[in-house]
Amino acid sequence: MKTSRGRYYFGRVIKAGILDHEKLINALTEPVSITKQTYSWTITDFKEFSSKKQNDTFYFGFLTKFIPDGSVTRLDRENFTQIDQFEPDMIIARSPFIYFPQYSGLVYLHVWNYIQQEAFVNRFSEIVKAKYDDFFVDCIIEPITDLRTFFTKISSLQSIERIKATVRPPNPLFGHFWRKLKDYLLERNVSEMKIDEKSDPGKSIENDLKKIINIIVSEEKIESIKQVDIGDAAILMAADGYGHGHIEGTEGNKMVIVSTRETKLSILFDKEPDPIELKNQVIEIFEDINKKRHMDH
Repeated sequence: MKTSRGRYYFGRVIKAGILDHEKLINALTEPVSITKQTYSWTITDFKEFSSKKQNDTFYFGFLTKFIPDGSVTRLDRENFTQIDQFEPDMIIARSPFIYFPQYSGLVYLHVWNYIQQEAFVNRFSEIVKAKYDDFFVDCIIEPITDLRTFFTKISSLQSIERIKATVRPPNPLFGHFWRKLKDYLLERNVSEMKIDEKSDPGKSIENDLKKIINIIVSEEKIESIKQVDIGDAAILMAADGYGHGHIEGTEGNKMVIVSTRETKLSILFDKEPDPIELKNQVIEIFEDINKKRHMDH
C-alpha cells in the first residue's frame, strides 16, 4: 500500500552560547512544552539510532503540535444530540525530523496548513532554548540552498548591485570556498557577522559568484579559483546552511532579489517515514553536498 508523500527540507542546526551537542540532545530527549496563542508544541518519540560505523549515529523524532485544553464533539446516541467532550493534549499535527550530528544536519517535513516550514524552525529552536530558560543559549536553523536553483536565478541577472549576508561559524564542517572567512570569524571570536555590499547606481559589484557556483554544480576542478573575496564567501557560506543572504540585481528592466532562504534544498518522501529508510535517502544527499561543495571537518 502506497503512503502519501510530503516535502522534506534540509537545514543546519547552529548551536551558540553554551549550547553544545550534549545539551541539544538532552533538550530533545527530555523536552519542555511551549505555548504560542492557542497551540502548544513539544518534541515526541525522540530516539537515537546508533551504528558500528564511525560517525553514523542519527536521531529521529517528531515536532508535535497540540491543544492543551481541547475538546471534541461526539454523538449522544440515546438522545441524538451533540456533546462537547473535554480532551486534554489533543494532537493536531506531527512533523517527523531526522538529525545528523556529524553534519549538524536536520531534515524535516513541511505539514501543509499545520506545521509550515517557518513554523517548524521557529518552534524547534524555541523548545531547545526554553529547556535552558533561554539563558546563554541559542539554536538557529538555517536552510541549505539548492545551488542549481540558486545558480539558475542569479545567471539571469545582468548586474549584481547588492550582496547582503549574515553568517555564523560552523561546527563541525567548513567549506573550501569560505574557509578563510570561517577562520577569520573563529580567530576574532565572532559568533555572527553581517556583510552588506552595495554598488553605485547603474554599476555592478565585481564578483565571481556565478563562476564559482557554476564550478560547484558542474563538478569541475576547483584549481582555477585562486581566492574568494569576502562578499562571495559570505554568500557561499550562507548557501551551505551557516547563515542567510541575498543578492539584488537587474534582470531586464526590473530589480530582482535572489535569496538563499527561498531556494531551499528539499526532497519528497513518505509523510509517515520509516526512520532507517529516510536516513538512507538523506545521508546520501549530505554526503553528496560534502563532496561537491568541498566540505570537510
